[in-house]
Amino acid sequence: MNTPPGKGLDRRLDWRDMYGTGKLFITIRRDYSGFTGKWQDQTGSPNELWDGVRC
Repeated sequence: MNTPPGKGLDRRLDWRDMYGTGKLFITIRRDYSGFTGKWQDQTGSPNELWDGVRC
């Protein structure tokens, strides 16, 4: 089941890579200079912090 992508600056995304799958929940800064959020793997735990800034 796909998660709705969110509204405004909040996003809920599915991810997949060579190690597994999971969910990503981020909030983009109003000036689009970066984001903060959490991700989790397919087991649903742990919730790991993740953030980024524009290069």
